[in-house]
Amino acid sequence: MAIHPDIQARAQAQIDDIDGRERMPNFDDFDKLPYVQALIKERLRWRVVVPFGVPHALSEDDIYEGYFIPKGTDCVVNVWGLNHDQNVYGPDAESFRPERHLDEQPSCANETKDEGHCAFGFGRRVCVGRHVALNTCILWCFNITPAEDESGKPMLIDANQMLDDGLTIRPLPTNRYKFTPRFVEMEEVVKNELELNGFSYT
Repeated sequence: MAIHPDIQARAQAQIDDIDGRERMPNFDDFDKLPYVQALIKERLRWRVVVPFGVPHALSEDDIYEGYFIPKGTDCVVNVWGLNHDQNVYGPDAESFRPERHLDEQPSCANETKDEGHCAFGFGRRVCVGRHVALNTCILWCFNITPAEDESGKPMLIDANQMLDDGLTIRPLPTNRYKFTPRFVEMEEVVKNELELNGFSYT
């Protein structure tokens, strides 16, 4: 969001139209937020956190494109490659463009439970945290911008340079961000929402 302020603003405008500023978004709102849905799908496609997914073992012998794969074989999937396949996402697959999920469903939609990306895995055992990943509250609460250096100049963010932890990747620690509350009442609304749901606010 820090490097795509126009996309951030469009998503926030849609959230404001549905939720206003008196309450936080919830899961019941999600179907009314098509652009926000597209943004989240694109974010998960564009920079997947687990680029080679979680290995799966074959439960029975299989033949794939002429190759025999015996039962018990661990298979590792190039999720990054699938999510950047130009045959599926077009020649601009390296670009961050939420509209691609609005224009038409990518050809992988059926294989990805209509997610439009492979970030949550495959088969019956997809990521258990997928619904948390789809939460939109941060955009409702904050404007996300690059942090500023000592002179007040926005710091450069390089989305193409990532820290590889082996199983996962993440942004470099030199990529710094600033979260600014979007409106004065935000903290009070968050506090009330937490307390209504049985959480303490500190």
